[in-house]
Amino acid sequence: MGLPRCVVAVALGFAAVAAGAAELPAQFDPATMMRASEVRPGMKGTARSVFQGVEVTEFNIEVLGVLPKTNLGGDLVLIRVLDGPVVERGCGIIGGMSGSPVTIDGRLVGAVAYTWSFEKEPIGGVTLIESMLDAYVKPEGGGEQSAAQRPAVRLHGREIRQARIVGGEERGAFADARTINLTPVGLMTCAGLGRQTLGDYADFLKPYGIEPMAGPGSMAEAVKTDLSPGSTCCGVTSRSR
Repeated sequence: MGLPRCVVAVALGFAAVAAGAAELPAQFDPATMMRASEVRPGMKGTARSVFQGVEVTEFNIEVLGVLPKTNLGGDLVLIRVLDGPVVERGCGIIGGMSGSPVTIDGRLVGAVAYTWSFEKEPIGGVTLIESMLDAYVKPEGGGEQSAAQRPAVRLHGREIRQARIVGGEERGAFADARTINLTPVGLMTCAGLGRQTLGDYADFLKPYGIEPMAGPGSMAEAVKTDLSPGSTCCGVTSRSR
């Protein structure tokens, strides 16, 4: 498809994070991608994800604001999902939506990477394509946090000015009066593992907000589908002999 490898990683759910850099990576295309400095509260856009089978569903989102993270570096875009399956089911951002591409006016903003568990509201955090490309070029990160001077995001009577990324062991919607807690949207499907091994994986990955689950069995026939933004992808990470 001609996509940079880091964008393919987004579709696989690897939302790498790094602090914003003063200079944009060479791979950044301003005609098809959007910088954090261009994102404003109230902007409307769309996201795409698979909720059943291989069908890609498009749904609408609204930007709440851009926040710096207190840990892991970089900025993120806080969004609210306006319609689609997560609103209809009242379940909020769910596992498996990690990597869902978010676009505004036809330009890629980034990918869904974090969820807010408060009252199952469909609010999530988006890792910026700017940050992902920067992490691809400069894996050690660095630079300034451009969102530090952004307007606060008003949420449940609070003025939120930053986000904190927490693992599965931590609870609470807010870290303090001005900091929101967000959890990585991590769902890993595993096939060929016994119950005990899957449980060991679950214990190991829980602090990182990643939930492993047993994958489906073999299919009688392969399903032919075109790979497009929002499609589900999978890969082999290990194979027993």
